[in-house]
Amino acid sequence: QVFARIVAPVIPSVFSGINTTIFAFFFSGSGKTHTMQGTAAEPGIIPRTAQGVLELKGVEEQPDAENSPNGVAPNIDVHVSYLEI
Repeated sequence: QVFARIVAPVIPSVFSGINTTIFAFFFSGSGKTHTMQGTAAEPGIIPRTAQGVLELKGVEEQPDAENSPNGVAPNIDVHVSYLEI
């Protein structure tokens, strides 16, 4: 629910040059790490976000030389940081 309601709607904005931050804050032992990382069976926010960004990146990078000013499909770089304290 957290991903679908809060994170998924902002994924397209990163392709408009808008930086985004997902910040989890609560008591120790409250499940922040689990929420962010998840498990193989139930991925957390980080793997779901990465999947969403890479899927959208693939759509954005589809060759469209006709509409590109130099006749070359765009190249999109994605940079991600993760910090846990």
